[in-house]
Amino acid sequence: MTIQEASTATVTRLCFERFQQCLQQLDGKEKIHIQTRLADLRLWADNVGAVANAKALLDLRFADRAQDISLIRKLLLLLGSFLRELRDSSVTAGHKADLQDIINNIDSTIDTLAFIGVQIRGSGRKSRMRKADDSFDQNRDRYQTLRAHFVCVVSSRPTIGGKPTVSKQHVHSLKYFAELNLTPIQERLVEANLRRRHRFQEAQ
Repeated sequence: MTIQEASTATVTRLCFERFQQCLQQLDGKEKIHIQTRLADLRLWADNVGAVANAKALLDLRFADRAQDISLIRKLLLLLGSFLRELRDSSVTAGHKADLQDIINNIDSTIDTLAFIGVQIRGSGRKSRMRKADDSFDQNRDRYQTLRAHFVCVVSSRPTIGGKPTVSKQHVHSLKYFAELNLTPIQERLVEANLRRRHRFQEAQ
């Protein structure tokens, strides 16, 4: 298998190695800058799961998004080639302007990966929320007591006509609040909070 055919995890680790090789050759502000960019790449890899284990691995999560994973891999390969150039240029004591051009290319590539990483996390968050919302109706029974609590809260708040009158025997009745008719706004408020709770539990 050639490096062009390697997994995203393999190419990412290669970039880590080439960063370390560059750091051994650099000094001064260039070394400090490259150390910072290595930290940025590690943070990116952690955020998107580029070198994660099992199901969290980016290659597995994007198995059905061939174009997206191909773009990420190409950017990593490009970054690896820039890092090789930087390593070789610093070994041969290349001109400072040449080094800066290569560093600028490294910066641009990592910034592009960071932007894509934000999009990946955003799409993953939307996907998880969509899955949670899709499963909400099948799990309504889990929230009967919580729903009664929300109904109690919204129905007990003062309105233009004052607080609703509740007979004493119903004050602590789950059944009473479970069957209480709400206004459309109150119903939406209760529903929104139940969905929020379900999303939170699904995320856990």
